[in-house]
Amino acid sequence: MPTPKIFLAAACLGLASAQPQRAGVSPGGGVSAPQPPPLHETLMGVLDSDKDGSVTLKEATATLEMLGGMMAGPDGKGDPEITPLIAGAKKVAPTLLRLLDADGSGGLSKKEMRWVSDAERQLKRNVLKNLTRDVFVALDADGDESLGGDELEAPTAEAREQVLALVRERFPLPALQEGAPDELVASALKEAVRFLDSDGDGKVDLKEAYKAAATFKRLYLKAAATVTQMGPMLQMFGAMQGGAGGGMGGMGGMGGLPPRGGGGGGGRGRGR
Repeated sequence: MPTPKIFLAAACLGLASAQPQRAGVSPGGGVSAPQPPPLHETLMGVLDSDKDGSVTLKEATATLEMLGGMMAGPDGKGDPEITPLIAGAKKVAPTLLRLLDADGSGGLSKKEMRWVSDAERQLKRNVLKNLTRDVFVALDADGDESLGGDELEAPTAEAREQVLALVRERFPLPALQEGAPDELVASALKEAVRFLDSDGDGKVDLKEAYKAAATFKRLYLKAAATVTQMGPMLQMFGAMQGGAGGGMGGMGGMGGLPPRGGGGGGGRGRGR
């Protein structure tokens, strides 16, 4: 099962974004209200600070740090829901980028970022609840309607393949397609289990899993809505920061994740 916190990280990154809205034509022939761009286009526009067509981990982390500072009030605590979301996003950002980085280049192209918008549509269609149920059944080896022990920590190869097949069908993460590295698959499953086990007792029943999925859906869609509501203001803030040599616009020279199987250099190696 893909990491719910990874979904939240993707949506949370969108809080720092803004793109020009698009006007449409109403059925009566007049101009309709401007429509916001898809989430992935918004993210690409604001995270790709040097405009080279690739988003790196350092660019994403810098934007989240900037956003955290923006959201902090006089007491430094900030919004009780958004602030923890930003902190969680920073924590899982490395795994998120790896899961979306299909070619292992160390940076995300616009095509790879499209998953963010696809996930939003799937959530609105209530696909996550059915996915949660089917993943639970696949992992519940003894059929006792509770997951624990090896079912969570070391699922069988058959169970893992069933889970991957479900994810590929309903929330296809680019880097989790056929031939995905075992380490990456194991990391994603481990993070998902940690999220589902909300009380930390090492066991998960279906009710607990449904509750975690519902919480994730609510927070993801709230973050997506915030993109639309705060976009113009955040765009202006980012432009001012960039003009001052800091913030989003001042991150242009930073490197990215090292490509899988490669060295630790900061080059991106992408010209998309």
